[in-house]
Amino acid sequence: MLAKLADQAHSWIVENRDVDGESPEPN
Repeated sequence: MLAKLADQAHSWIVENRDVDGESPEPN
């Protein structure tokens, strides 16, 4: 459960960075 939440949080942070204009993490 925690891993799932962490994965969602990480994805949201990466998307937020991308929207913010900073370089997104490589896939």
